[in-house]
Amino acid sequence: MKNKKIIFIFNLLYKNIQFYELIGKLNRLGNKVMVYDLISSKKYDPSTDKTEYFNPFFGANYILRIRYFRAFFKPIINRMVINREFNKCDTVNLHYVAPQYAKYANLIKKRVGLFIISFWGSDVLRADDKKLTKYIPLFDSCDAICVPDKMQEEFIEIYTRYNKKHGTLYNYVDKLKTLYFGISIFDYINKVNNKLIIKFKEKYSLPKANNIFITIAHNGSHGQQHIIIINKLTKINNKLKNKIFLLLPFTYGGSNEYKKEVLNHLGRSGIKYQILTEYMDMQELAVLRVISNININIQITDGFSASISEAIYAKNIVITGDWLPYEIYEDWGILMYFENIDKIGNRIIDVINHYDEYREKIKGNDTIIYNKLSWNAVLPIWEKMSKV
Repeated sequence: MKNKKIIFIFNLLYKNIQFYELIGKLNRLGNKVMVYDLISSKKYDPSTDKTEYFNPFFGANYILRIRYFRAFFKPIINRMVINREFNKCDTVNLHYVAPQYAKYANLIKKRVGLFIISFWGSDVLRADDKKLTKYIPLFDSCDAICVPDKMQEEFIEIYTRYNKKHGTLYNYVDKLKTLYFGISIFDYINKVNNKLIIKFKEKYSLPKANNIFITIAHNGSHGQQHIIIINKLTKINNKLKNKIFLLLPFTYGGSNEYKKEVLNHLGRSGIKYQILTEYMDMQELAVLRVISNININIQITDGFSASISEAIYAKNIVITGDWLPYEIYEDWGILMYFENIDKIGNRIIDVINHYDEYREKIKGNDTIIYNKLSWNAVLPIWEKMSKV
């Protein structure tokens, strides 16, 4: 689908790395890509990295800067832009759905060949009835609804419940398509070498010895349930404690009070550890994934997890809560260990005691995840979406 004109509708306040990687890659493949934000009335051109207000008539971009005028004129200006600029494109793809877009649904469909909606997770999974009602014009107008594989079942369940409650017959099963963002860190993981590992360990004061590095959670928020894991590990014998080193990424999320609470539990555990609070670029994140041997994730809720996928590609043994919606990995043939909260400590002990055996069992996980979620795997699918 070379030289296609593709418009993405997206809230530019969200600085989602994977979204910007997607539009950049599509643009570099020869497609003309533009991003329109119908909430702030701005557009972004990835080829020039320039963002500007809509300006369908002289002075419109100045009106949008004035708060008292903006609320009245924004819908008018948005409709003018859709009428004049969207009919020049082959595909419109709406990302991270919000009720504000519904008023433009019919107009968008009239102006474009293909109208696609891409859900990210919480925009539908956490939507109340009021939002679900407002989404209906979007679903009725679009040609395809793209969600991760397992989320399709949840989407169907959500509107089945909605129909029973409201006596409606909305059915969008035929429009559902499976689509994922690619994970760029896979390519950085491929480039990790001993020099980078030594540099990383020196910077973050990590042991150079052959400890078993255990990564606990992926950020510093309370919902990651660090303390439960720490308390489980506190109970193991000293011989095992001397074998392990805990890595706790706190680069975002969580309060200072919660961090202090976690530190108190770590101090009483008798286990060496490091809390990582500094921002890490992609290269450092890749090194962190590679030096880790075991990855434990028992957060309260989650959607599809890029962090878990990165750990799998870096050949970590992944232990996770059996309540989390990661069945798709099993469907793909990836071996990871699902445990309830009571038994997770036993699994961790067994992995430490029989580490080499577990490493042997997970061989091949990295190849499977790469073939599913690398940009090499998913970008052609995004391109083909223009022909749904």
